[in-house]
Amino acid sequence: MLYWHKYNPWKDDVVYVPIESLAKCTYDSMRNLDRWTKEHGGKLDAYILPQPSGDHCIGVRYGREGSEYMSPHGIPKKVQELLDQVNLIRFVVKNRLELALGEMECIK
Repeated sequence: MLYWHKYNPWKDDVVYVPIESLAKCTYDSMRNLDRWTKEHGGKLDAYILPQPSGDHCIGVRYGREGSEYMSPHGIPKKVQELLDQVNLIRFVVKNRLELALGEMECIK
């Protein structure tokens, strides 16, 4: 569930990911996840902001104000692996949906 999407200035460019998955892309993953939830509650939007250079930014938004987000330092290889995994899932879902819609057209 997304809580702060409409307040995120990068909302059109980010790739949302599960908070647990994003935490695993940081150097102190479990401690970070525990600290984030203790400090900011359970309403956290985790995302990757892809960059053309490949040095992707990661973030955790915890409120509607512009400054209510964190930019933890991610492990580049792990961030890229997570982004690749999400993009693969998107690709598969999109193709299956297109196939299903095509089959529905044939039934008409």
